[in-house]
Amino acid sequence: MPRKECPPIGPTLLSGWPYIFLIVFLVFGMVYMRWGAITPIYAVGVIIILQFGGWIVQRIVNAIKGVSDPEMSVSASFWRAFYRVEDALAQAASLINYGAASFFGAAFILVGLLKTGMAAGLTNYIVSQGGENVYLILLIAVVFCLVMGMVGLGRSAYTFLAITAAPAIVALGKAAPEFAAVGGISVIGIHLFLIMYFGYGGLTPPVALHAFVAAGIAGSDPIKTSITACRMGIVLALFPFFFVMQPALLIVNTPWHQVLLYTSLSLLGVWWMASGIESYLFLVGHLRWWARAALIVGGFLIAFPQWNLKIIGFVLCIAAIVTTFLINQGWRQGREAG
Repeated sequence: MPRKECPPIGPTLLSGWPYIFLIVFLVFGMVYMRWGAITPIYAVGVIIILQFGGWIVQRIVNAIKGVSDPEMSVSASFWRAFYRVEDALAQAASLINYGAASFFGAAFILVGLLKTGMAAGLTNYIVSQGGENVYLILLIAVVFCLVMGMVGLGRSAYTFLAITAAPAIVALGKAAPEFAAVGGISVIGIHLFLIMYFGYGGLTPPVALHAFVAAGIAGSDPIKTSITACRMGIVLALFPFFFVMQPALLIVNTPWHQVLLYTSLSLLGVWWMASGIESYLFLVGHLRWWARAALIVGGFLIAFPQWNLKIIGFVLCIAAIVTTFLINQGWRQGREAG
């Protein structure tokens, strides 16, 4: 849209403050109050009260100012609300039909795997292939997610892994000594792990369904688009390991100060990894290949739950940053002197 036709930011946000408040309310209800699935029901009641209250306030303001607005009349407001409810019900029916079709298909898969005993057999197979090593099992799950995500079969593949690999990983996480310090692997964490890799599979060549769709919209080369998307989103391919290995990132049974500490460390690690991938670090300059490798590896190690690995990651990153800074400064001074 032309800039003159765009609505101003301030008044627009002010007019839509109930929706902003609703987002805050949803986060508060689900994260702090732990209301769970009932939270959206409460949110619906809150937004109705806010909208009705806003209408009353506007009517009072207009009455005080002596302004007569036909759009704010009871009749006009009633019919406007009626048509909006009608439209909302039609959209809800469409979503229910789509969801029911998806859930029925997933339910048949689940029943077939569970009742025939195939789920237990596949779980044992996945565990045996990984040698009861949590990291190898996670890598097997990653490969499966990426392959299935490439061709747009994320939902079916997630349903499959959710009842085969996820329980095995959670069970092994409780026994693994490196995860014992953080209370094992969170169930929420492993499911988010699978979901994020299915999404990332849509960016991974050679199929890269999501990247191909974006390339069609942009009129660009699909393969180049998928490679660029994969490179720019490479941190997303590593980040799921972070919250699987550190449940504090999911605010799961962790004091607030540990959540703040581990979140800050993970953000720092992600920043250094992204800088290594892009070969440039803010305030330092361009990075040579060895500095890039050190930042990528070091940034990844910082997110591990073991502090000895965090220290190794810090040493690698700090050494690479300081050395690169001194080399770049010497190069600049030599260039200025010359």
